[in-house]
Amino acid sequence: SDSWDLWWHRYGGPDGGAIDPRDVWALGCPRGEGLPVNTVPPTAHSGRWCYGTRLNGSYPASSKMELYSPLFHLFLPSTNSTDPDNLNHFFLEFYEWVDLADENDVIRIEAVRPSTPADILNRLPGVSPPRPTVPIIPNRNNSVNTTGEWRRVTVSLDSIANETNLFLKFSLE
Repeated sequence: SDSWDLWWHRYGGPDGGAIDPRDVWALGCPRGEGLPVNTVPPTAHSGRWCYGTRLNGSYPASSKMELYSPLFHLFLPSTNSTDPDNLNHFFLEFYEWVDLADENDVIRIEAVRPSTPADILNRLPGVSPPRPTVPIIPNRNNSVNTTGEWRRVTVSLDSIANETNLFLKFSLE
């Protein structure tokens, strides 16, 4: 991945690495002209660029793609009130274009919680101490296809509130 974008992607198989021809995540302008209407968006939702698993056609068979956000922390500011309306919450909001081939292909979002500098470098969940991934959006298949339109998604991140050293992992299998 390029160092300027702070996002990182890889082929997610057991032998996948940072540079692998099976990694088809791309940042760029979609090129959906002349393709079936749902396959690739004609434009990004806003701006010129978006991330996608191929921006000019269908993703390859037997894909296992992973896209990681930049490292972040979710600190809750202290509150001096017990009023439930004064609670702090975190949300992830994004737009998605989904065209999965069938019910066997799935997408999901997880929070990866590394423990050591090596875990951070490799975007791995912590082993010592254990910090397993946390589901943010569980597996979804072609029943969530967007039928040729962008869809806004908003999901709570309260399950990882007050945690440090986090990545969001967007996966396609």
